[in-house]
Amino acid sequence: MQIHIFLVLCVLAPFFSAPSLRGETIAFLYALEQDLTSLVAAGATVARTETVGDRTVRTYRLGTHTVVGAMMTSGQAESAVSIATVLAKHRVDAVVTTGVVGALDDDFRIGQTVLIDKVFAWQAGSHHAGAWTETPRSRPNLLLWTKFKSEVPSSGVASGDVFIADDAERVRLRSVSGMPLVDMNLVGIQIAATAHGLPVFHLRVVSDRADDRASEDFRKFASSYRGELGLRIAELIKALPADEQSPDSYPALKNLLPGVGAETKEASRSAE
Repeated sequence: MQIHIFLVLCVLAPFFSAPSLRGETIAFLYALEQDLTSLVAAGATVARTETVGDRTVRTYRLGTHTVVGAMMTSGQAESAVSIATVLAKHRVDAVVTTGVVGALDDDFRIGQTVLIDKVFAWQAGSHHAGAWTETPRSRPNLLLWTKFKSEVPSSGVASGDVFIADDAERVRLRSVSGMPLVDMNLVGIQIAATAHGLPVFHLRVVSDRADDRASEDFRKFASSYRGELGLRIAELIKALPADEQSPDSYPALKNLLPGVGAETKEASRSAE
Protein backbone atom coordinates (compact mmCIF):
# COMPACT_ATOMS: atom_id res chain seq x y z
CA MET A 1 0.00 0.00 0.00
CA GLN A 2 2.79 2.41 0.89
CA ILE A 3 4.57 1.59 -2.38
CA HIS A 4 1.40 2.34 -4.37
CA ILE A 5 0.96 5.68 -2.62
CA PHE A 6 4.60 6.54 -3.31
CA LEU A 7 4.24 5.76 -7.03
CA VAL A 8 1.09 7.87 -7.29
CA LEU A 9 2.85 10.81 -5.64
CA CYS A 10 5.80 10.43 -8.04
CA VAL A 11 3.44 10.66 -11.02
CA LEU A 12 1.52 13.66 -9.66
CA ALA A 13 4.55 15.55 -8.32
CA PRO A 14 5.44 17.31 -11.61
CA PHE A 15 1.93 18.80 -11.78
CA PHE A 16 2.05 20.14 -8.23
CA SER A 17 5.66 21.34 -8.50
CA ALA A 18 5.42 22.92 -11.96
CA PRO A 19 7.13 26.31 -11.73
CA SER A 20 4.79 29.26 -11.54
CA LEU A 21 5.64 32.80 -12.54
CA ARG A 22 8.02 34.08 -9.91
CA GLY A 23 9.39 37.53 -9.39
CA GLU A 24 11.59 37.30 -6.33
CA THR A 25 14.68 38.54 -8.16
CA ILE A 26 14.36 40.42 -11.44
CA ALA A 27 17.13 41.40 -13.87
CA PHE A 28 16.37 44.88 -15.24
CA LEU A 29 18.24 45.97 -18.38
CA TYR A 30 17.56 49.50 -19.60
CA ALA A 31 18.77 51.65 -22.49
CA LEU A 32 17.89 55.09 -21.11
CA GLU A 33 18.93 56.35 -17.68
CA GLN A 34 15.51 57.95 -17.21
CA ASP A 35 13.92 54.52 -16.77
CA LEU A 36 16.21 53.72 -13.85
CA THR A 37 15.44 57.12 -12.34
CA SER A 38 11.72 56.32 -12.56
CA LEU A 39 12.25 52.93 -10.91
CA VAL A 40 13.96 54.66 -7.99
CA ALA A 41 11.22 57.30 -7.83
CA ALA A 42 8.70 54.44 -7.57
CA GLY A 43 10.37 53.23 -4.39
CA ALA A 44 13.39 51.15 -5.40
CA THR A 45 16.25 51.55 -2.90
CA VAL A 46 19.89 50.66 -3.57
CA ALA A 47 21.19 47.75 -1.53
CA ARG A 48 24.48 47.14 -3.31
CA THR A 49 26.63 48.49 -6.16
CA GLU A 50 29.18 46.38 -8.04
CA THR A 51 31.64 47.24 -10.80
CA VAL A 52 32.42 44.33 -13.11
CA GLY A 53 34.81 45.30 -15.87
CA ASP A 54 33.29 48.41 -17.44
CA ARG A 55 29.77 47.53 -16.28
CA THR A 56 28.05 48.88 -13.16
CA VAL A 57 25.49 46.54 -11.62
CA ARG A 58 23.19 47.79 -8.86
CA THR A 59 20.95 45.70 -6.64
CA TYR A 60 17.72 47.33 -5.48
CA ARG A 61 14.85 46.45 -3.18
CA LEU A 62 11.43 47.26 -4.57
CA GLY A 63 8.65 46.21 -2.23
CA THR A 64 9.24 42.53 -1.50
CA HIS A 65 11.37 42.03 -4.61
CA THR A 66 15.04 42.30 -5.52
CA VAL A 67 15.89 44.09 -8.78
CA VAL A 68 19.34 43.80 -10.34
CA GLY A 69 19.85 46.67 -12.78
CA ALA A 70 22.40 47.32 -15.52
CA MET A 71 22.46 49.60 -18.54
CA MET A 72 22.47 48.27 -22.09
CA THR A 73 24.52 50.05 -24.71
CA SER A 74 23.97 50.06 -28.46
CA GLY A 75 24.72 46.85 -30.32
CA GLN A 76 23.97 43.18 -29.80
CA ALA A 77 27.39 42.24 -28.40
CA GLU A 78 27.37 45.09 -25.88
CA SER A 79 23.83 44.21 -24.79
CA ALA A 80 24.78 40.55 -24.41
CA VAL A 81 27.76 41.54 -22.25
CA SER A 82 25.48 43.58 -19.98
CA ILE A 83 23.02 40.79 -19.32
CA ALA A 84 25.79 38.17 -19.09
CA THR A 85 27.47 40.29 -16.40
CA VAL A 86 24.25 40.36 -14.38
CA LEU A 87 23.59 36.64 -14.79
CA ALA A 88 27.16 35.72 -13.87
CA LYS A 89 26.80 37.45 -10.50
CA HIS A 90 23.13 36.94 -9.65
CA ARG A 91 20.54 34.21 -9.82
CA VAL A 92 17.38 35.77 -11.22
CA ASP A 93 13.86 34.55 -11.89
CA ALA A 94 13.11 36.67 -14.95
CA VAL A 95 14.49 39.42 -17.19
CA VAL A 96 12.75 42.70 -17.97
CA THR A 97 14.12 45.26 -20.40
CA THR A 98 13.21 48.75 -21.53
CA GLY A 99 14.55 50.63 -24.51
CA VAL A 100 13.81 52.33 -27.80
CA VAL A 101 12.77 51.15 -31.25
CA GLY A 102 12.56 52.79 -34.64
CA ALA A 103 9.30 52.55 -36.59
CA LEU A 104 9.49 50.88 -39.99
CA ASP A 105 5.72 51.08 -40.28
CA ASP A 106 3.67 54.28 -40.38
CA ASP A 107 1.13 52.73 -37.99
CA PHE A 108 3.51 53.45 -35.10
CA ARG A 109 4.09 56.96 -33.81
CA ILE A 110 7.02 58.46 -31.91
CA GLY A 111 6.40 58.15 -28.17
CA GLN A 112 4.18 55.07 -28.47
CA THR A 113 4.78 52.19 -26.03
CA VAL A 114 5.04 48.67 -27.46
CA LEU A 115 5.33 45.19 -25.95
CA ILE A 116 7.75 43.06 -27.98
CA ASP A 117 6.48 39.55 -28.75
CA LYS A 118 8.94 38.45 -31.45
CA VAL A 119 12.62 39.10 -32.17
CA PHE A 120 13.85 38.80 -35.77
CA ALA A 121 17.65 38.72 -36.32
CA TRP A 122 17.69 40.47 -39.67
CA GLN A 123 21.49 40.55 -40.09
CA ALA A 124 21.99 36.80 -39.60
CA GLY A 125 23.08 35.22 -42.88
CA SER A 126 26.02 34.46 -45.17
CA HIS A 127 28.04 36.28 -47.81
CA HIS A 128 28.24 34.99 -51.40
CA ALA A 129 29.65 36.58 -54.56
CA GLY A 130 29.82 40.07 -53.15
CA ALA A 131 26.26 40.13 -51.82
CA TRP A 132 24.60 39.12 -48.57
CA THR A 133 22.16 36.25 -48.55
CA GLU A 134 20.07 37.04 -45.52
CA THR A 135 18.79 34.18 -43.42
CA PRO A 136 16.88 35.88 -40.62
CA ARG A 137 16.04 33.80 -37.58
CA SER A 138 13.22 34.18 -35.12
CA ARG A 139 14.20 33.64 -31.51
CA PRO A 140 12.05 31.34 -29.36
CA ASN A 141 8.61 32.66 -28.49
CA LEU A 142 8.74 35.10 -25.62
CA LEU A 143 6.86 34.50 -22.38
CA LEU A 144 4.58 37.50 -21.93
CA TRP A 145 3.64 38.12 -18.34
CA THR A 146 -0.08 37.99 -17.66
CA LYS A 147 0.52 40.31 -14.72
CA PHE A 148 0.97 43.20 -17.17
CA LYS A 149 -2.57 44.49 -17.58
CA SER A 150 -2.52 47.32 -20.07
CA GLU A 151 -3.71 48.42 -23.48
CA VAL A 152 -0.14 48.45 -24.79
CA PRO A 153 -0.03 46.82 -28.25
CA SER A 154 2.39 43.98 -28.98
CA SER A 155 4.64 43.71 -32.03
CA GLY A 156 7.68 42.02 -33.48
CA VAL A 157 11.01 43.76 -34.01
CA ALA A 158 13.84 43.42 -36.54
CA SER A 159 16.97 43.44 -34.40
CA GLY A 160 20.48 44.12 -35.70
CA ASP A 161 23.59 46.22 -35.19
CA VAL A 162 22.78 49.14 -37.48
CA PHE A 163 21.01 52.39 -36.62
CA ILE A 164 18.58 52.79 -39.51
CA ALA A 165 18.33 56.41 -40.63
CA ASP A 166 17.56 56.20 -44.34
CA ASP A 167 14.25 56.25 -46.20
CA ALA A 168 15.24 53.58 -48.72
CA GLU A 169 16.74 51.22 -46.12
CA ARG A 170 13.62 51.66 -43.99
CA VAL A 171 11.46 50.38 -46.84
CA ARG A 172 13.86 47.53 -47.66
CA LEU A 173 14.15 46.32 -44.07
CA ARG A 174 10.39 46.44 -43.60
CA SER A 175 10.05 44.21 -46.65
CA VAL A 176 12.79 41.67 -45.89
CA SER A 177 11.99 41.28 -42.20
CA GLY A 178 8.23 41.62 -42.17
CA MET A 179 8.64 43.48 -38.88
CA PRO A 180 7.21 46.98 -38.24
CA LEU A 181 9.93 47.98 -35.74
CA VAL A 182 13.73 47.91 -35.56
CA ASP A 183 16.22 47.95 -32.66
CA MET A 184 19.87 47.30 -31.73
CA ASN A 185 19.65 45.29 -28.48
CA LEU A 186 17.13 42.49 -28.43
CA VAL A 187 18.94 39.68 -30.25
CA GLY A 188 21.83 39.85 -27.77
CA ILE A 189 19.49 40.03 -24.77
CA GLN A 190 17.21 37.27 -26.03
CA ILE A 191 20.08 34.85 -26.80
CA ALA A 192 21.44 35.19 -23.25
CA ALA A 193 18.04 34.94 -21.56
CA THR A 194 17.08 31.90 -23.63
CA ALA A 195 20.38 30.18 -22.84
CA HIS A 196 19.56 30.53 -19.14
CA GLY A 197 15.95 29.43 -19.59
CA LEU A 198 14.61 32.73 -18.24
CA PRO A 199 11.22 34.29 -18.98
CA VAL A 200 11.52 37.73 -20.51
CA PHE A 201 9.46 40.89 -20.80
CA HIS A 202 10.55 43.53 -23.34
CA LEU A 203 8.89 46.94 -23.22
CA ARG A 204 9.86 49.54 -25.82
CA VAL A 205 9.01 53.08 -26.85
CA VAL A 206 9.22 54.39 -30.41
CA SER A 207 11.95 57.03 -30.59
CA ASP A 208 12.11 57.71 -34.34
CA ARG A 209 10.84 56.54 -37.74
CA ALA A 210 14.13 55.02 -38.98
CA ASP A 211 14.04 57.46 -41.90
CA ASP A 212 16.23 60.36 -43.06
CA ARG A 213 15.23 62.34 -39.95
CA ALA A 214 15.87 59.49 -37.50
CA SER A 215 19.03 60.92 -35.91
CA GLU A 216 17.40 64.28 -35.23
CA ASP A 217 14.17 62.71 -34.00
CA PHE A 218 16.04 60.36 -31.68
CA ARG A 219 18.00 63.22 -30.08
CA LYS A 220 14.80 65.18 -29.50
CA PHE A 221 13.07 62.16 -28.03
CA ALA A 222 15.95 61.23 -25.71
CA SER A 223 16.17 64.78 -24.35
CA SER A 224 12.44 64.98 -23.55
CA TYR A 225 11.81 61.39 -22.39
CA ARG A 226 10.71 61.15 -18.74
CA GLY A 227 11.14 57.45 -18.03
CA GLU A 228 7.56 56.30 -18.51
CA LEU A 229 8.66 52.71 -19.18
CA GLY A 230 10.53 52.60 -15.88
CA LEU A 231 7.31 53.47 -14.05
CA ARG A 232 5.44 50.70 -15.87
CA ILE A 233 8.15 48.20 -14.97
CA ALA A 234 8.00 49.25 -11.32
CA GLU A 235 4.23 48.65 -11.32
CA LEU A 236 4.74 45.25 -12.94
CA ILE A 237 7.35 44.11 -10.43
CA LYS A 238 5.26 45.26 -7.46
CA ALA A 239 2.32 43.21 -8.80
CA LEU A 240 4.34 39.99 -8.95
CA PRO A 241 4.06 37.34 -6.21
CA ALA A 242 6.03 38.28 -3.10
CA ASP A 243 9.43 36.88 -2.19
CA GLU A 244 8.44 34.29 0.41
CA GLN A 245 11.90 34.42 1.99
CA SER A 246 11.79 38.17 2.58
CA PRO A 247 10.78 39.49 6.03
CA ASP A 248 8.93 42.24 4.17
CA SER A 249 6.38 39.60 3.10
CA TYR A 250 5.27 39.14 6.71
CA PRO A 251 4.45 42.60 8.13
CA ALA A 252 2.66 41.16 11.18
CA LEU A 253 5.76 39.22 12.22
CA LYS A 254 7.95 42.24 11.58
CA ASN A 255 5.81 44.27 13.98
CA LEU A 256 6.27 41.61 16.65
CA LEU A 257 10.02 41.36 16.03
CA PRO A 258 11.36 44.88 15.40
CA GLY A 259 14.56 45.03 13.36
CA VAL A 260 14.27 41.53 11.91
CA GLY A 261 14.21 42.83 8.35
CA ALA A 262 17.32 44.96 8.75
CA GLU A 263 19.20 42.18 10.52
CA THR A 264 18.31 39.64 7.85
CA LYS A 265 19.40 41.95 5.06
CA GLU A 266 22.67 42.74 6.81
CA ALA A 267 23.37 39.05 7.31
CA SER A 268 22.65 38.45 3.63
CA ARG A 269 25.11 41.17 2.59
CA SER A 270 27.78 39.78 4.90
CA ALA A 271 27.33 36.34 3.38
CA GLU A 272 27.98 37.82 -0.07
